[in-house]
Amino acid sequence: MEILKSEYIFSNGKILKDYLVVVDKNTVIDVDKSNLILKSYNNIKIRDLGYGVLFGGFINLHTHTELSYMKNKLPRKKGFVGWLEAMIKSKKTEEDKNTIIASAQKGIKDMASYGTVAIGDISNTLISCELLKNTMPLSVVFFENYALNKERACLVKKELQDTLIKLENGCKPIKMTPTAHSVYSTNGCLIEFLANKQPNNPFSIHFLESEYEKPFINSQGKLFELLDGYGLVDTKLNYKDIFDYLKDINAYRKKTIFVHCVEANNSDLEKIKEIDSTVCLCPRSNKFISDTLPNIYAIEKSGVNIGVGTDSLASNDDLNVLNEIRYIYKHFNIKPQKLFRWITDNPAKALNLNLGLQKNKAAYGVFFATNTPQPLEEILENQLKPLTFKVQ
Repeated sequence: MEILKSEYIFSNGKILKDYLVVVDKNTVIDVDKSNLILKSYNNIKIRDLGYGVLFGGFINLHTHTELSYMKNKLPRKKGFVGWLEAMIKSKKTEEDKNTIIASAQKGIKDMASYGTVAIGDISNTLISCELLKNTMPLSVVFFENYALNKERACLVKKELQDTLIKLENGCKPIKMTPTAHSVYSTNGCLIEFLANKQPNNPFSIHFLESEYEKPFINSQGKLFELLDGYGLVDTKLNYKDIFDYLKDINAYRKKTIFVHCVEANNSDLEKIKEIDSTVCLCPRSNKFISDTLPNIYAIEKSGVNIGVGTDSLASNDDLNVLNEIRYIYKHFNIKPQKLFRWITDNPAKALNLNLGLQKNKAAYGVFFATNTPQPLEEILENQLKPLTFKVQ
């Protein structure tokens, strides 16, 4: 057991001065004002970190570590359909498995060096389960499935029914939960199965990432034409509203992480909030792919739970979630405390993680040495790198 001392701590979404944190290994025993902690724990070793701010660790709510090998392989700002077409063509060339694993391992190591202690990882192969066990054991791996063709989707569903428990056990202690890619890549029968297989676990779906998604659910637009041209579409949809479609296939459920939401309007945001779900922002990926950004002011104003992710190196320059909120800070007038909540408390809620500098929660040592009375602004405005350490 030890006491962690820092000029500031970030706890429960707030920057606190003259507070101390008592920890035992990775569990927070107490957080309180310095005089009260010293009075109650007078024989405990103090680790004095100095002038700066202490965090319990950051959460990257949405990333694809197994796509790390695709860095610099896809075009920038060619629009979503152009980027997707390039992705489809690129994936037809089979990559060496060792290269994929090594690239994913490097991506995870890089994230950890910048204070990320847990991720919501999207995986088609589950290779990240093994890679995360020792580095980020609180992470959630979303086993992503997609099959637009109904016959293929039913086959995937049957395979999952037979193998899912075995796959879950193979990932432990990492929590693995099945999920769907999107409404434009996954047949409704498979989305329904995936959305309801583990109703108490979070469910993730790429959502309204481009202007082509709403026309798709009415069998129109460039995205529909692209996928139809590949012979992938065998079910015509006729819905004016994407939530009508989700309700019809019984996939409008609580604890959903709606990733991207670039084209989400106020009505969409109200419906996300209605089911106590989360919007995950990945603005640098949106800029990379389509040279667009979500309406972050409207999303913030809606009161919906907000988290931040980096997406993958197929559509981003790095997996540093701090750089993601630095980008938002640069382009939007959002208060720093709120931005740091978007990579701590809010994604912890979305992933059902008991993580943070709060009593009885798990925490990791992530400390930034700063020089000013505005440490959060200083971190956002400069490329400061944290000291990460083991909590005794």
